[in-house]
Amino acid sequence: MSTQIPSFFAATRGLWTLTWRSKLTWKRVIPVLASMVSIPIFTVCVINPGQIDGFNRIVIDLYFFVVVPISCLINFGSMIRDELQDDTITFLITRPVNRAKVYLLKYVTLTLWVQIILFGNGIGFWAAGIYLDMPHISTLAPLIIITQALAVVAFGALSSLLGMLTQKYIIAGVVYGFIVEFGIGQIPTNINVLSISRHLKTLLARNTELMSMYDWPATGGSFSLGMVVGATILFLTAGALLFNFREYHHTEDMQKS
Repeated sequence: MSTQIPSFFAATRGLWTLTWRSKLTWKRVIPVLASMVSIPIFTVCVINPGQIDGFNRIVIDLYFFVVVPISCLINFGSMIRDELQDDTITFLITRPVNRAKVYLLKYVTLTLWVQIILFGNGIGFWAAGIYLDMPHISTLAPLIIITQALAVVAFGALSSLLGMLTQKYIIAGVVYGFIVEFGIGQIPTNINVLSISRHLKTLLARNTELMSMYDWPATGGSFSLGMVVGATILFLTAGALLFNFREYHHTEDMQKS
């Protein structure tokens, strides 16, 4: 009797169920909720009403370009590593779904989860901006929420690839960040197109306050959007191919890093 291959929707639903059940254990609920409100509450505590520059520094410099990438690195870098270390990878790769599809579906379901968490952060900043009487919050908050969704997609794809390449994916991600995002991305030549952050800044420059405050380019939004999408596809393709053809060894890959 032949094995019926589940539809894309059915496979996604199954992996999504596994994802949220693993994330919403009692030990993880409180940290998840705390992560949604901690930085907005910190902002309210340290910024005076109407202090636009200070508010922008926390939202952009601290949250958007530090917290969001690190959150992606932690969550997506362990996407396959957690399955390896929990010795549940066999359950996934023996299902009637090819490995590359499993990898992509894991990425999709984890992306939904991280988007929910960071959307909560975005709403928190929106509320904080209203409380602090920030005149630009009505245009800034929606732009942050939309652009961070793109950031999660791109940085998540990169982080999942790093997790496939090495057990030390956090170190690899930090090194990559310093060299490419904070190094090459700051060089005022065409080589900075290799930086995802550079393109996110162009998209954020649609807000006139941010554009003038950081002196970001206000043109080239379509190009930057295309580069972010292209980088995501490249990282996902590389990760899926690696997962599809790589063999795993219990004594090496399944040990805790």
